[in-house]
Amino acid sequence: DLQRRIRHSVYLGGLSVRETSPEVAYFLCIAALESIFQVETDKYVNPGIAQQVVESFCYLIVDEPNRRRVFDQMKPFYRKRSAVAHGGKTEVTVEDVHLVRSYLRAAILKMIDDPILSKMVTPKELAEKVQDMKFGVKEAEQ
Repeated sequence: DLQRRIRHSVYLGGLSVRETSPEVAYFLCIAALESIFQVETDKYVNPGIAQQVVESFCYLIVDEPNRRRVFDQMKPFYRKRSAVAHGGKTEVTVEDVHLVRSYLRAAILKMIDDPILSKMVTPKELAEKVQDMKFGVKEAEQ
């Protein structure tokens, strides 16, 4: 399942590169990041998805000294994404597209190359890894 999601992210990222509208290119990159990091707990989008994707990216892809800076850069991603998705007023710049595309590229490459992440099979495994990094490794249930 995770490999399928990574392939889909590559596809969406490729569409983003060919897209001439910055808003649509940006939206495609955010959707690609969601494809990798979102763990579906409900069929409907909720505000927790934004936090889940950003936290997963920061914990799994970004080295610790840069994590806060990247987190702060990614916070506006979902506000802009929602405005594009729902017809709200927003301005997505070419720089915004380049930033989100660079983060997508980093995520895909790390998911493929990292000796631990590349062996994970399901999005749930990724979510568990994030929980371990945030709160410590879960004790074995008896």
